[in-house]
Amino acid sequence: MPNTILPDLAWSFSRDTPESIAEWEEALLAYGEDVGMPVERESLWLVLPVRALDVQYTYWVFDNEWQPKSKVVSVRASRLLSCSEILFEVHKSSHAELKDQDHRFFEGLELLDEVFEEDVPAYRMLLGS
Repeated sequence: MPNTILPDLAWSFSRDTPESIAEWEEALLAYGEDVGMPVERESLWLVLPVRALDVQYTYWVFDNEWQPKSKVVSVRASRLLSCSEILFEVHKSSHAELKDQDHRFFEGLELLDEVFEEDVPAYRMLLGS
């Protein structure tokens, strides 16, 4: 498994969730153009040798003080997954928590040493402001 996935992709989790994978990829391409970081389609279509992958991310909630909360998105499919499909599933699952966060800008996925489920690679989603 690669140590990092899509480290150069620009995306904001404040953006609405498209209805389909085709609309998703068009939204990624348009956003990249808007912010001056064009997307290489080939990087989106790179297929990883997995049918299952976990992605952990952290967001902040206020309960008398700001506290970090971590969540894991479990991406599962009956076939091998592309980078675009993985990020689409992560966006759908995390949009509600991340859309209003300071750190809502995607900065890549980083392979974790530990796993949440046996034989399922796990990544941490890097987010910036």
